[in-house]
Amino acid sequence: MDLLGRYYTNDIVSTLLINSLDTIIATSVLDLGIGNASLTKAAYERWNDAIFYATEIEENKVKHIEENLSFVRISQHNSLKSNVKQRLKINMGSIDVAVCNPPYLKIEKCSNYKKLFKDANIEECYKIRELTSEIIFFAHNMTFLKAKGELGIIVSDSLITGKEYRIFRETILTNFDIKTVIQLPDKIFPNTEARTHIIVLSKSTSDRKTCRLLLADFKGEYEKCLVVQKSKLVERMDFQFWEYQLIEKQNEVTLEALGGRVYRGRFSAIELRKGRHPYFHSTSFKNYSKYCEFPEKMPEEYSTFTAKKGDILMCRVGKRCVGKLAMVTSGEILISDCIYRISVPEHYRLKVWEALNSDLGKAWIDAYAHGVCARVVSKCDLMNFPIAKLWK
Repeated sequence: MDLLGRYYTNDIVSTLLINSLDTIIATSVLDLGIGNASLTKAAYERWNDAIFYATEIEENKVKHIEENLSFVRISQHNSLKSNVKQRLKINMGSIDVAVCNPPYLKIEKCSNYKKLFKDANIEECYKIRELTSEIIFFAHNMTFLKAKGELGIIVSDSLITGKEYRIFRETILTNFDIKTVIQLPDKIFPNTEARTHIIVLSKSTSDRKTCRLLLADFKGEYEKCLVVQKSKLVERMDFQFWEYQLIEKQNEVTLEALGGRVYRGRFSAIELRKGRHPYFHSTSFKNYSKYCEFPEKMPEEYSTFTAKKGDILMCRVGKRCVGKLAMVTSGEILISDCIYRISVPEHYRLKVWEALNSDLGKAWIDAYAHGVCARVVSKCDLMNFPIAKLWK
């Protein structure tokens, strides 16, 4: 990601996105924040008779496109602003196809966005506590699309899975025809491990009750496909999650059902470093084997915040370490707020430990982790970890 929050689209992802669109004949195509023009070039291969419009914030990129892609009518402009229509000199509701790989930035709310969201028919999204540039670009695209026009947009895992963006998912599922959501491979974009997805939708409503969820590989081909009821996608829209939902649907024995409990550490690593007692943080897994021995006893005032013999430690957040596991075999230790302490009745403890460490268990954790810069496993999801299914 560069300073403007952009991950540049490679040719494989661009071709995958364009090929996922249903539009047969397009007379106009829009690419807001065109960047290296990978999406536009792939679109031109398919609709070379169309008129292409684009915006780009960087002057050098605008000049490059003007010199090398003469078929693009480009305007140097920051598409996070509200006057995109005036700069492009095209009417709202006039574009057949929009393709977009928006930047990923946190955005402060302003009254102009409220009007933009209303024009885009996503007015409810203004209630989201922390807006992102993706939502702004999405709104602009929807205002430009004609009725039944089609959008293919690349979005972060947060919009697809994050609880804080449930309103976004509910709004687009209600107001538009969501056709396909494609989960892209991790690390598909250079210099980032952020998980991303492609949403393909039509600016229309539909009686269709289901949506296709696809899993793509590094070649831009589909590995797997699921068909899921749209009404269920409000919670999450990612393929990997729903694949494991299907695996678990006949399983009723969860970590919670076995009497398991999950506790999050109270203190930050910064607070713990200032103290004088040993502690366990996300970086501590590399210093221990899977079975950890700690000093015998912590001071009584910390007993509520420590992991003790028999507890399972899990890293709850991080880029690479989320889901790492260790078991306390003796003593106790303070844990940071990046660590979950999983407490299980003794007669189930070994089964839970084996389930979490199994290949399926690790895949489950990876499926349920969500987020962009640092992925997170929620306590609520972990309590529903399917123990019985995994040890059979």
